[in-house]
Amino acid sequence: MKQLLALSLGLSAVLGCAGDAPDATDATDATDATAVAAPDAPDGAAASLAAERGISIAEATQRMAWQAKLDDLETTLQGQLATSFAGVWVDPARGDRVQVAVTADAPAGDVLAIAQQLGVDAAVDVVRVPRSRAQLQRIADDVTAQAGDDTTVAVGIDPVADVVTLAVAPGATELGALADDLARSYGGALQLQAPVAATPARTSFDPPMRGGVQMHHSTSSDTIYCTTGFFAHGTASTHLPYIISAGHCVTEAGDSGVWSADFANGTAHGLTNGGSYKVNAGGDMSVLQMVGLGTWKPQPWIVVQAGPSTSFDAKYGIAGNSSSHVGAHVCHTGITSGTHCGTIQKLDVPITYDGGKTIVGHQVQVGVTGKSGDSGGPVFASHKAFGTFSATGAGGVAYYEPIGQVESQLGVSVAHCLLKGGTTTNADKCCSLEVEHSGSPDFLLCQ
Repeated sequence: MKQLLALSLGLSAVLGCAGDAPDATDATDATDATAVAAPDAPDGAAASLAAERGISIAEATQRMAWQAKLDDLETTLQGQLATSFAGVWVDPARGDRVQVAVTADAPAGDVLAIAQQLGVDAAVDVVRVPRSRAQLQRIADDVTAQAGDDTTVAVGIDPVADVVTLAVAPGATELGALADDLARSYGGALQLQAPVAATPARTSFDPPMRGGVQMHHSTSSDTIYCTTGFFAHGTASTHLPYIISAGHCVTEAGDSGVWSADFANGTAHGLTNGGSYKVNAGGDMSVLQMVGLGTWKPQPWIVVQAGPSTSFDAKYGIAGNSSSHVGAHVCHTGITSGTHCGTIQKLDVPITYDGGKTIVGHQVQVGVTGKSGDSGGPVFASHKAFGTFSATGAGGVAYYEPIGQVESQLGVSVAHCLLKGGTTTNADKCCSLEVEHSGSPDFLLCQ
């Protein structure tokens, strides 16, 4: 059985102490127009990559450009080489070159031809593996079906190891025999994992509301702090507006979707009321329905704090989504830790909360750190949404929920900076939210 190091997640719930609250006077929208990030690497990902690899900014920028092509490359390979394609990732040990895994029947020339169409053929290596992604998906579907709806089991796919992963929460002894039977049945194609023990993981601004801002929920005994993730809208006919955050924030608040946020002067205003969430083998995610739209006027922006490789930008526009790939470089903003960037290390990692009582599946392991209150914060790079922060762990790693899982499981779509006819990374040109939401799918209206 492949063992993973025990972790300590960066929990989002903290006792309400005056010393814990950030200084709201340091964060007003008056700084939005003047304190902007450096134009060559606005989110700091390239600068962080350069420092981590010991390379120039120019070289790091080139490698980030390869990374930006990963989704298109993967989609095209899956479409044209469906029976032989296995996975795509980045290998830091090989100069961050893109690794494309295919089975033996796929000509390397076909892979490189597709890569050439996307302008990354000079950065692509072909890797031979025994099992295609389609084969792994069939195994994963079978394992999931046999496990049923049990929320103590997490099933995933590791593209680098070319295996299906299976983790059972500690204490779920009745499923141990099933796991052993599945391992014998599928042999080397199925890898049993021990879930990582973890503890789940607080900057105030005047409207518009955006990601990376403190939100809080008060009880009779304490105040719980988390970080806003991305602004989104429902995919149902009503297209309601939501803030995405971490699911365990809601459970820490007693299953309440009622959260507030502060203006720069410290006054609290209602932010959400209701929504939905998951904290189980499906992941750690929440979508909280926004209230007070006329007050908050939410925008598809996030806050980038000044950090080791980043400059302050309170209006960093989100212009798209991205899948997560091993070796890719991403950044995270949390209200306690600020903004940090690091490299994705593993996909579909199972972790556990509450001393093993709750298993959380499909987490992405990344080389960044976090602290209490960072939960729910945006994970991003190159103006794209990658996911929301879940937890921190030992050894300088953290875990986040992939944004695609949130959208598909909770029925929302991340709002992007729109222009008529497309998207933009310029936050000042984003469409604005219609104050009186009428249920129209076009409630993000271009000015």
